[in-house]
Amino acid sequence: MGKVRRFLAVAIAVGVAATAAPASAEGGCPAGLQPWRVPIQGPGDCVPIPGYHDAPDRQAEPAPRALPLEWFSTSSAVAFGSRKRDAAFPTDFVYLKTSISDEADARGLAVAKCAEKALFNCALVGSITNGFIAVYSDRQGRLAAHGGPDRDEVIREIHERCAAANQVCKIRQLIDSSPIRM
Repeated sequence: MGKVRRFLAVAIAVGVAATAAPASAEGGCPAGLQPWRVPIQGPGDCVPIPGYHDAPDRQAEPAPRALPLEWFSTSSAVAFGSRKRDAAFPTDFVYLKTSISDEADARGLAVAKCAEKALFNCALVGSITNGFIAVYSDRQGRLAAHGGPDRDEVIREIHERCAAANQVCKIRQLIDSSPIRM
């Protein structure tokens, strides 16, 4: 019986000691934070320690400094092609969205992707960095593309163009190449 009491006494003492002290910082992170397993911004990424902020006897500390966020440009390009070599007008389209800001690369990759899909008469019809491109078609299925920096403006301009041509158009794809904040 004496061994059981000693065991329980030690177990209780260890439990009390473990819960009495709040979680401490580790890996060079401020108090209440611990190293992130998969670095996003590189070394020094810290995330909150679960349960740390719920500790009743924790002293208030200043909030950790926010990591600087950066904007990254994206580019998109659209190429038209057709399934038949002698088609009167393009019947299919491919687009390529990249996280690189080099439109020239996006253009080349879009045309290459068109050829990969075994489409004939592949041609680049548009590209943009940090904006939107919409691919649309009229009642006869003829494709067109229009782009600009503002999504709503692009859509409005397409409807205006179609109305001026006495056509009802359908937007088939809206490609978003807005900058990404990381």
